[in-house]
Amino acid sequence: MNLVELLTECVDEYGDRPAVRFAEAEATLTYPQILALASATAKVARDNGVGGGKHVAIICGNTPEFVAAFFGIVMAEGVPTPMCPTVPKPRLRAAAESVKAVAAMVPAHLASSYPELDLKHGLIPIPKDAEGATTAVSALDHSSDNEVAACLFTSGDGEKAKGVLLSHKGIIAAIAGVVNAVADEPPVERVLSPISFDGSYGLISVLLSCMRMGAELVTGYTFSASRTLDLIQKHRIDTVLGIPAHYSELLGYEGRGRYDTQSVVRWISGGSTLFEPVIKDFEQAYDTKLRDAMGMTETGGMATLNPPRRRRGSIGKPIKDLALRIHNSEGTPVTDGIIGEIAVKGPSLMYRYVDEEQTAAAMHKGWLHTGDMGYRDSDGHIYLTGRRVNFFVCQGMGIYPRETLLHTCFDYAM
Repeated sequence: MNLVELLTECVDEYGDRPAVRFAEAEATLTYPQILALASATAKVARDNGVGGGKHVAIICGNTPEFVAAFFGIVMAEGVPTPMCPTVPKPRLRAAAESVKAVAAMVPAHLASSYPELDLKHGLIPIPKDAEGATTAVSALDHSSDNEVAACLFTSGDGEKAKGVLLSHKGIIAAIAGVVNAVADEPPVERVLSPISFDGSYGLISVLLSCMRMGAELVTGYTFSASRTLDLIQKHRIDTVLGIPAHYSELLGYEGRGRYDTQSVVRWISGGSTLFEPVIKDFEQAYDTKLRDAMGMTETGGMATLNPPRRRRGSIGKPIKDLALRIHNSEGTPVTDGIIGEIAVKGPSLMYRYVDEEQTAAAMHKGWLHTGDMGYRDSDGHIYLTGRRVNFFVCQGMGIYPRETLLHTCFDYAM
C-alpha cells in the first residue's frame, strides 16, 4: 500500500465523516474534501513542473492547506518535504538546498514571503478550494511502495538538520504500529493534538494514524492549558497527544477544576521523556493514567509506548513489528539490565538519510543505532539513561547525566 491508496481507502471506508477539525481556522475537512483538495493541489504542482521524485517544501502550519499540499505532492509523484514556518529563513534556505528542493508550496497569502529560498520553480500557492479538480485519482504504481514518499528533518545531536527519507511502505508500517499500540477499549474516536505536522510525531503518529483509524482529529491551535481543556470539554475528546511541556503546564494550571476531562481515556506524551514526578502528580490531579512514548524521525515516529499500567521510569515496549535490542560499544547485543546503545530494526525504519555518509554511520546490517542509551528489563520494558554523546567517565565509572537527574527527581518525589 502507498499513501494515495491510504487516502482513497479512507474515503471509501469513512465517507463524509469529519477527518480533521482546525480549531483556530474554524474549518473542518472530511475525507472526500481532503481527496478533492489534494487532487486540485496535485494539478497545480504538475502545472508548475513538480513531479518525478523531486523535493517540494511545504511551509505551512497545521491548516487545511498543509493536508492538501502533502497529499497533492504525493499524487504528483513529488516528495513532500515539510518545514516549520517559524524557523529562521536562512535555516529554511539551508534545509531546502540540502535536499535540492525545486519549489515550495505555501498558503496563498504567503506566496511572496520567502524570496530568500531562490527555488527553481519558486513559491507555489496552495489552492484553498477544489474548483475544477477531479476526484478520479491516478493510482501510483505498486513499485512506488518501496520508494521515497516524504522527507522529514530531524536535528539529531548537532545544529545541522538531517534530512530523513521515508518510503511509502515504511510510513504505512509506522501507522500500523501506532494504530495497534492504541487499539484498546474504548476505540479512538476524537483526538486532540497541537503537535506540528512538519515532524514525524505530528504527521505520522497523529495526522495519518488518526485518518487510518477514522478518528476525528482536532488540531491547529496554539497550545495553552485553558484552550486545551476547553477543546477537550467541547468536543468530548477521548485521546490527547502532546509533549512533556504540555502536561507540565496542564498540571500547573490552577483553573483545571472548571473543566470536565472525564471523556479522555488516553493521555499520551512524546517528543522527550516525562520525568516521573510529573507523571505521578498529573495522574493524581486529573484522576487518570499518563503514558509516555519514545520515537524518532528515523523510525517513522513512535517506537515504544507505555501500556496503561506502566512501569516506573520505563518508556514501554516496542510497537508492533519493531525489534529493539541493546548494543555495547562494539555493536554486540548485551544482556538484560546492562546499559548500552538502543538499536532498532523493522519495516517502519527510514529509507535512508539524504546524506549517504550519515546513513552509513547509523545503519549496520539493517539495525539503526539511535544514539540513545538505555537498558531493557527481563520483561522487555525499555529504560532510557541518556544520549551517547552525553556520556562521560568520572572516577572510572560511566555517567549518564539524564539518569542522575532522574534518580534525583525520584528521591525528591519520594
